[in-house]
Amino acid sequence: MKAIFLLTLLALHLSTASAADFEIKGLRIGMSESDFKKINPKAKCEISPRDPELRKTLPIRRMCIVQKYTLAAKESYDAQFLFYEDRLGAINLAFRDINADDLESAFKEKYGSSSGGGSTLKSGDTQEWRFGNSELRLAQDNRLTFVFVNSEISELWAAKMKQLKVKQLRADM
Repeated sequence: MKAIFLLTLLALHLSTASAADFEIKGLRIGMSESDFKKINPKAKCEISPRDPELRKTLPIRRMCIVQKYTLAAKESYDAQFLFYEDRLGAINLAFRDINADDLESAFKEKYGSSSGGGSTLKSGDTQEWRFGNSELRLAQDNRLTFVFVNSEISELWAAKMKQLKVKQLRADM
């Protein structure tokens, strides 16, 4: 009986660890921009465009763009990596629609079945994988396949931005 209890605890620990540890090509949510650039030395990074007034009151958000970024041996059409207060908080990738099946297969092989079920991704569909404080979404429209990784880091920053905008709107009334 004690052995079954210990095996159950071990299984729970292993499933929790894999759910909490999101990694893609050496990139981890929360990593610094300097660590990111060690993995992607050709990345072009700059302060993200936004309302100049917000720059005075909201912590810096930087965006790194990587040309010809590949995932599952497919070259991206666009690759953006967003840093909030020097922590990777979001990843936005766009691929040709013909890459959807290969990306989906690679994600299922690495992360298991998506929360969207086992069906094959079709235009208009989204599949999700959850990892502790982040989620990976694979979405397809008629022309492109998108990979989005959002995290608690990016959501907290977006909430701060929304609060500041509401404060500005109220001040203007």
